[in-house]
Amino acid sequence: METGNERLQVPLSGGFRGATVFITGASRGIGKAIGLRLAKEGANIVIAAKSVKENPKLGGTIFSAAQEIEQAGGKALAVQCDIRFEDQIKNAVDKAVETFGGIDILINNASAITLSRAEQTTPKQFDLMHDINVRGTFFVSQACIPFLKKSDNALIKKNHKIFTGEITKTNQYIVCRLAQQNIFQDL
Repeated sequence: METGNERLQVPLSGGFRGATVFITGASRGIGKAIGLRLAKEGANIVIAAKSVKENPKLGGTIFSAAQEIEQAGGKALAVQCDIRFEDQIKNAVDKAVETFGGIDILINNASAITLSRAEQTTPKQFDLMHDINVRGTFFVSQACIPFLKKSDNALIKKNHKIFTGEITKTNQYIVCRLAQQNIFQDL
């Protein structure tokens, strides 16, 4: 079973140079860090995230991430995309293909979490986690598959870690991640 700590391994003969990597949730955090790392190797990075205005608590926008990625040596495309909405997913994928000619790697990084106990989790929190972590991941993957099939070196990577310690406060999140893991068994 994968734990989320595996190294990203892609059989690209020239590394990531010229590979187009579609990353959800790439305006900050882990998604942006992945984009920056791959940009250093010359990858084209599609930053598919919601943030067009900086949140003072969270920081980062698709535009600031794109600027950093280009400074790191990659090409960037910033596309506003809330993965809860299929029309926004289609738009983001279409723009990626139009700009870079295809998609070689998909990294499903966008995520929502609440650390409340089951009896304290509201329907709104539960639905948000499932809409992003499961439904959104599925439909982003589905939209990218036709283009990944055309790539000589396609890869879909899920960015998750299954918690093995105290889980009473994260049960709802783990349910989402396990569902997400099962989506990938079919791809």
